Amino acid sequence: MLRFLKKTSKTTEQIVINNKVYKLDIYIENRKNSRVSITKTGINIRLDKRLSKKQQTNQLDKFILWAKNTIEDKGHVFEIPKRVFKHQEELCFYDKKLKLEIFSTDKKSVSGKINADKIQVSIPDNIQEEKRHEYLSKIISRLLVKEYKAKIEEKIHFFNNKFQLGEINQVKLKNNATNWGSCSSKNNINISIRLLLAPEFAVDYVIIHELCHLKHRNHSKHFWSLVAQCCPDYKTAEKWLKTNTSKCVI
Repeated sequence: MLRFLKKTSKTTEQIVINNKVYKLDIYIENRKNSRVSITKTGINIRLDKRLSKKQQTNQLDKFILWAKNTIEDKGHVFEIPKRVFKHQEELCFYDKKLKLEIFSTDKKSVSGKINADKIQVSIPDNIQEEKRHEYLSKIISRLLVKEYKAKIEEKIHFFNNKFQLGEINQVKLKNNATNWGSCSSKNNINISIRLLLAPEFAVDYVIIHELCHLKHRNHSKHFWSLVAQCCPDYKTAEKWLKTNTSKCVI
């Protein structure tokens, strides 16, 4: 049974799901709404400190049950394989294809640029092999954020204006491994750059999904009803994303 310490702003527990131990961090803080997320390092639960002890405990139990069911049902989603990049390989994004060119250099830093239909990256030749792909992932991620941020922002504002879903604070692109997107309590829309490797109908669905959270901060029947109104074929996109998660890795 998990402990609940009302005088502690953060507690850390361990929870076993599918014979695997996950770290469970519980935060009690000043926030407008409570939420749960599954990250690379474990499960994060954030509770509004203004809730009564009973309300916090009930919310905690619901979040833990959701995390267990989600991991048991979609455990593979949280085990993203490492990407091995190859010189001259073709990366297929939702709107175009880019050829990756990797060059060795005697410089100490990694650098790169997107030039027309190519991603050109220079990487120090003395970097150990196990670190090579990690550095490649980071530089390619940064280049994709620079290349696609304005395009994704344009899409987000297009759908938000079309469906009048709420006020947006910021738009961010990140290399998130455990979700396709999120909507924060501050109305920040976060999109994973992994989504760029999905077809456009899936990209549009995730954007609409997160925008619908501006109206409904949960996954209630009202939320899914709104999603269905804005994106009638959303189940097709969900199925594609679930089936092709392991292919969308940067």
